[in-house]
Amino acid sequence: MVEAIPSWKYFIFGGESTNFNEGQARTFGEYVNSACCFDLGSMSWNEIKPESGVIPTPREYAAISYDVSNSRLLIFGGWNNGWLNDMFALSVNKIVGPSYAITEIDPPLGQLTGGVPINIKGVGFKDQTIKVYFTVG
Repeated sequence: MVEAIPSWKYFIFGGESTNFNEGQARTFGEYVNSACCFDLGSMSWNEIKPESGVIPTPREYAAISYDVSNSRLLIFGGWNNGWLNDMFALSVNKIVGPSYAITEIDPPLGQLTGGVPINIKGVGFKDQTIKVYFTVG
């Protein structure tokens, strides 16, 4: 579980996949190397594709940890017909986003010439005395 704004994210990597037909004997599946994210706000799953194109070999029972300072998942080891001893990093900064977010600006519109005081509300702000700069896009 990773704290993200506006909602927490739950990440998984790898595992085993197969189809089980009712009434049939259960069989072993095939190891997978997919990474997925569950957004607790929207209650939806999304598959993650690494930007680097480097994908770990399929496995199950891999250890996974979140590196908060670099916004990446660290995936270590796992099982694929033998214990693996490798490590991969998967950047998730575009999924997790920054540790802060603006939730409201009041008033929402102002004069083009400026000079209108505004109140900015949000979550995750560490310093109450921040400077905000507006630019034309």
